[in-house]
Amino acid sequence: MKNYPLYDYDRYSDFVECLDAIAEKYAESPAVGEYTHSGEYVSHSYAQLRSDIAATASGLESVGLGSSHIAVIGESSYLYVVATLAIIEAGGVAVTIDVEQAQETIADMLLRADCAAMFASPSVYELLTADPRLTKISPLLLGGENDAVAGLIERGAVAVREKKRPSPDAPAMIVYTSGTTSTSKPVLLSHGALVKNFCDAMGVVYIPRRVFNPLPLYHVYGFADGLMTNLVRGNEVCLAGNIKHMMRDMKMFSPQAVMSVPLITDLICRTMTAAMGDAAALKRGTLMSMFKHSERENAFSEAKMNTFPHLELVISGGAHLSEQTAKALTAFNITVLQGYGITECSPLVAVNRNKYNCIGSVGPVLPSYEIKLRDGEILVRGESLMSGYYNDEELTRESFEDGWYCTGDLGKIDSRGFLWITGRKKNVIVLKNGKKVSPEELEGYINSLPSVGESMVYASPTGAEADDVVPAVTIYPDPAATAGMSSYEILEQLQREIDRVNESLPPFKQIRVVNIRETEFPKTATKKIKR
Repeated sequence: MKNYPLYDYDRYSDFVECLDAIAEKYAESPAVGEYTHSGEYVSHSYAQLRSDIAATASGLESVGLGSSHIAVIGESSYLYVVATLAIIEAGGVAVTIDVEQAQETIADMLLRADCAAMFASPSVYELLTADPRLTKISPLLLGGENDAVAGLIERGAVAVREKKRPSPDAPAMIVYTSGTTSTSKPVLLSHGALVKNFCDAMGVVYIPRRVFNPLPLYHVYGFADGLMTNLVRGNEVCLAGNIKHMMRDMKMFSPQAVMSVPLITDLICRTMTAAMGDAAALKRGTLMSMFKHSERENAFSEAKMNTFPHLELVISGGAHLSEQTAKALTAFNITVLQGYGITECSPLVAVNRNKYNCIGSVGPVLPSYEIKLRDGEILVRGESLMSGYYNDEELTRESFEDGWYCTGDLGKIDSRGFLWITGRKKNVIVLKNGKKVSPEELEGYINSLPSVGESMVYASPTGAEADDVVPAVTIYPDPAATAGMSSYEILEQLQREIDRVNESLPPFKQIRVVNIRETEFPKTATKKIKR
C-alpha cells in the first residue's frame, strides 16, 4: 500500500469567500439537515444557508453587534450553524461554548472571552439571563418561539449592507479546549487557519455524499471537520443535536459516512454485531471466527443491511480507537479512518487516507503541517496554528518553542510516515527507579477485557515519598458482561482478568491495585475521560 496524490479540492482564504463559492457551486443541493423530536427530517439547501447567514449578519450589524465577540451556546442545529457563521461574516468572533457545562463555568467563559452578546438555546437561556454577572451581555434566544435568528434574518433582509472580505489573519472563533486535566483554555483561531485546515482535509480524505455528524459544533472537530469540510465538498450534513435520538436519526438518515469519536464508533459496531446475534463476540475478540468462511460474508452483509446499509466510511477522532473495533467494522466492508487533532491546530494534524490506512495509527501528517519529536513529545509547525490563547500572552509563549507548538502528546512516526500516539506527557507515571509507564498503553490492554467498560490507569502511592508509586487502575465494569454479579464477584472477576494481562507485561508495568466504580467516568466534549 503506497501513499497517493491528494484529491482535487478548492482553496479559500476566509469564510466569506468560502461561503460565497459553495453557495454558487452547489446552489439548490441539500446542505444541512436535522430531525425534529417527532422524527421529521428538515433540510436546507446551500442557497438557503447562504441567504440566512448573510441576512443574520446584516441583522447583527443593524443592532450594533457587528465585529463583536458573540457566544453561541446550544445543541447542534441548523440555527446554530447560521448563528455561528453569521457572527464570523459580520466581522465578529464566534465564541462556541459547551452547553452541558455548569452555569458558573459558562458565565466565566463568557466573561473571559469579552462577549458582547450570546445566542443561547432555551435549555440555558433563562438561567443565563438571570445571572447578575451577565447583565451587560445582550441575550439572543437560539430556537423556540421567539428565536432571535429569525428576527435578525427579517431585519437583515431589508438592510443595505456592504459585504467585506476579512484578512486571513483576522480572528474568526474562540474555541475553548476540552482539557482532561485543567481548566479549559480560550483558543483564538483566525479565518486563514481554520479555512486552510478544513480545505486541506478535503484533499486528504474523500468523504461520500451523505454524512451524519453527531459531534457537538461547539468543539472545533465537530465544526471544522464534521461540518465545514463536508460543506466545501458539497456534501449533505445531517446534524444530531439530541443525543437521545442519535441512533434513531442515524438509522433514518442512512448515511454513507459518519463523523465520530470512539464512543460512537463503538456503538455503531455493537449495533451491527448485535444484529448478528452475538454482540459480546466483539468484546471477546471472536467476531471474525463466529462463522465458517463460506457463511461469513453473508452474515456480515445481512447485519449491515439491517442496520446501516449504505455506510461506507467512519472517521474517528478525539481519542484512541481500539483496533478491535476498527477491524470489526472493516469486516462489515466499512472503512475506518482514525485521525489526530488539537483545538490549537484548527484542529486536524494527521489522518489516515481512504487507500493509505494503517489501523492503530492516526495516519500521515497533513501537507500543511510538519511535526518533530522532542523526547517523544509531538511538536507541530504550520499554517493552521492558533493565533494564541485569548488575553493570555504568557500561556501562549509557554506553549511554543521557536515557532513549534508543543502538544503535550507523546508519539512516534514509523518508516511509512504514519503517526502513532503513545500517550500524554502529563499522564506518564514515573516510578522510583526512573522507569516510565504510559497509562494509555495499559488502558488499551485493559479496555479489551470482557468485563471492562471503561478504565483509567494512574499512579498509586505506596510509601511516604512522592515518587514511591505503582500503576493502579479504576474500572467501570461493562454492565452487560457483569449483570447479576455482586461487587465482590465483579472485583474478583476483574482481578483474574488483570492477572492475565500482567503475565504478558514486564514487572514495572504490571497493575498492582484494582478498584471499581459504579458509574461511567466524566468525559470531555470529545468523550475522553477527565483525569
